[in-house]
This record gives sequence, structure tokens and C-alpha cells, in this order.
Amino acid sequence: MCNCKNMAGYGDDSWGKHHHIACEKYATEKNPYLFYYEEGVEAWVPVPEKTEHLIVVDDQLDNDERMQLYFRRIDMTDKQIAEMPCD
Repeated sequence: MCNCKNMAGYGDDSWGKHHHIACEKYATEKNPYLFYYEEGVEAWVPVPEKTEHLIVVDDQLDNDERMQLYFRRIDMTDKQIAEMPCD
């Protein structure tokens, strides 16, 4: 565990998932993240913590229809994750 966990934070914006924004590892240490390919935006999107909403059953699937999802691990720093576009 990094010593930055002992740094004083100034709200939620002071921390990434693994490091304080003032820690040098915030911008240098890569950690694994899980992404899935979203055909609607033609891009790899981070998997939300709760995955039950990835597929809207009423709109995206008919009875007995199958769907294939593609997942990918991408190693990124806390800074890279924070700078990703939200939409």
C-alpha cells in the first residue's frame, strides 16, 4: 500500500481509486481496469461496478435471443481514468 493513503484529502476530488492526486504514483502507476466494447458509441467503456444495467433486456433482446459482449483489460493510471471523457 502506498503511503499517500496517509495524506490529507480535500474532498472526493483529491483521490483517485488508488492514490492521492499529489502522490507521484497518481500519474505513473498503472492498475488493471475492465472495459467492455459499447457498439452504440463504438468505443471501449469502463465496466460499471454494477453490471446488471449493461443490457436493457426490454429494448436490446428478443425472447431467446443471444448477445455477445467483449471485455478487455486496460492498464491505466488514476490520472488517465480521471481524464477520460464522461460521455
